[in-house]
Amino acid sequence: MPGDKAIRYNIAVIGQRAAELVFSLGASKRTLEELYQAQEYASNAQRFLAALSEDKTEGGLPYDREMALQRHMYGTVLLRKGADQVAQQEKYEAEHKSKLDAARDVRMAERAAAAAKEVSAVFFKRGSNF
Repeated sequence: MPGDKAIRYNIAVIGQRAAELVFSLGASKRTLEELYQAQEYASNAQRFLAALSEDKTEGGLPYDREMALQRHMYGTVLLRKGADQVAQQEKYEAEHKSKLDAARDVRMAERAAAAAKEVSAVFFKRGSNF
């Protein structure tokens, strides 16, 4: 049915657009999980657009076959961009985690030093009473 093809085309375009939006965010504003989901959207769009651009049905397709082909070619670029974005995000998240771990270690060391100082103060205070 022609309507089904138009719906598939629209879904593919929306999937590509969703992927574009996630890919355009900075590393601090997105997660790896969101990038993987965006890649899934772009991949699904590729499958739809490949089928639609190769459709040889005679008469009245509800979309321009050339537009579907152009969108499919753009999707190939989008998927490559997604792979680059995932690599960048993995690097960012690893660096961010190491910074958080380092800050946590500093806080734990500060707490341990404060507790040791408190224990020694109590010990010396008691020692002076004996």
